[in-house]
Amino acid sequence: MNRQAWYVAANLCFVVAVGVGHLLASPSDPIHPIYLVLLFALCSSPLLSLRAPNDRYLLLSLFGFFYFIFFGMLDFVTLLLSSRPVIETPDGVFTEAEALILAGGIVAFAAYHFAIAAFRPTDAAVARVREWSLTSLLLGGGLLWVVSTWLTWKLKVELLVDSMLETMSRAYAAVTPLELNILQLANYMQPLGVVILAYAYARHRKAYILVPLACALAVEMVMGFVADSKGQVLIGTVLATFTLTMVSGKLPKSWLTAVAALVILVFPLLQANRIAMQIYGRGHEAAAQNVMDTLARALDTKESLDSGHYRAESFFERSSIKANVTMIVTKTGHGVEFQHGRTIVSLLAAFIPRMVWPDKPDTATGRLVNSEFTHSEQRQTNISPSHLGELYWNFGWPGALIGMVVIGGLLGTIAVRFDLTRALNLTRVLVIMVTIKTLILGFEGAININYSMWMRTMAAVGIMHLLFARRPTEAVPSQESHGDARQPASQGAHTPALALPAPLRQTSTARFPNLMS
Repeated sequence: MNRQAWYVAANLCFVVAVGVGHLLASPSDPIHPIYLVLLFALCSSPLLSLRAPNDRYLLLSLFGFFYFIFFGMLDFVTLLLSSRPVIETPDGVFTEAEALILAGGIVAFAAYHFAIAAFRPTDAAVARVREWSLTSLLLGGGLLWVVSTWLTWKLKVELLVDSMLETMSRAYAAVTPLELNILQLANYMQPLGVVILAYAYARHRKAYILVPLACALAVEMVMGFVADSKGQVLIGTVLATFTLTMVSGKLPKSWLTAVAALVILVFPLLQANRIAMQIYGRGHEAAAQNVMDTLARALDTKESLDSGHYRAESFFERSSIKANVTMIVTKTGHGVEFQHGRTIVSLLAAFIPRMVWPDKPDTATGRLVNSEFTHSEQRQTNISPSHLGELYWNFGWPGALIGMVVIGGLLGTIAVRFDLTRALNLTRVLVIMVTIKTLILGFEGAININYSMWMRTMAAVGIMHLLFARRPTEAVPSQESHGDARQPASQGAHTPALALPAPLRQTSTARFPNLMS
């Protein structure tokens, strides 16, 4: 079945599911089926272009996937289960917030495709790509992970003993600006150690590399558990899975199964652990001192959750930010003032350390959303505005649409400039992975935090590339120069040697280069 057929089939199935859910739903359930159908059609449109899991449409595919998770999945699940949604919306085809979500997604997708067509790198630029040696990968990646993990542990477990605003303020005041900058930089760089180790295994397929990689993943899970961070628990396995996919161009079924198992089996336990920490008043450091006792308390709390004694949010409820965007669109200009760039301007000082500028403005956007829109007494609570919602809060419809054009164009430029089907090296994988983590997964958060993190991490990746990338690589022929991505090697396409691990290159005929088969 070709890509067009898959796209049509997926959308027909979704329309049928939405239609059945709408017919069975209570009349009081204000879910808008046309909005869901249009959003799914937009977010699934990368199926029409994606030829391999690591090609230049990868970022668009992931952006579309998470865009639907953020703005449509909860409504879809609610419709199927015929239960009342979190936020009630008025009758009509769709609300203003839903119109903004659709329009923002459309212009972002269009800008991505424009960037793909406009910014194609030359073969000469691809030929200059350099690679890390296996020794550099293992020593550099291992050292980076050990040092950054140790510093991140000190930050998340020993310094930030809980997530209360007062605790965070006291913790930051207890260290010097230089120490704080080092700890924050280590927090940014810490996930890259796992990516480098996973890349070393994926490229060279040495069994002994699995030992440090497995140890790193285990430590990530323990640190996330005691620090009450679901993302920290999942991030190692997710990043390793993505890295294997980037290098091989194939979906690693065993690793994907592990990720699914973590989400299905571990996520409820992590929810219970958060509630248990609140009930027993245990901080991160206390949890780390006796991990088994912390685990036992979490299991006991999970039983209470299963019996209905407590109520924890589901994965889809926690992932959905449509209600936040609805709140921002509804109230901005009607009791809440536009920000006119106030929450975004701090990006201009992203590379100025606080030790140089002690009074550098630091807009806590999540807490500002909480105070301006909900007036909650719990001032330490962060409410994610999403990049789309924050753009609207600052500049209204024009700013939101222009901002989404910039976001889509940036993702498209990165995707085509670092296309892994043309040339493969660690630096390219790191750029793609950092972009996925900060700009796509981070789309739900605040612009200044995620884009500052992205810029700083990109600078660090560039420095590492200059220090460690020495060995020249072979370029993978571009898809444009050989027609369709499925053109067989016998018709003139060269074998993309670097898209396969070294041991596999000796025997593979690479009949379908861009599929890495």
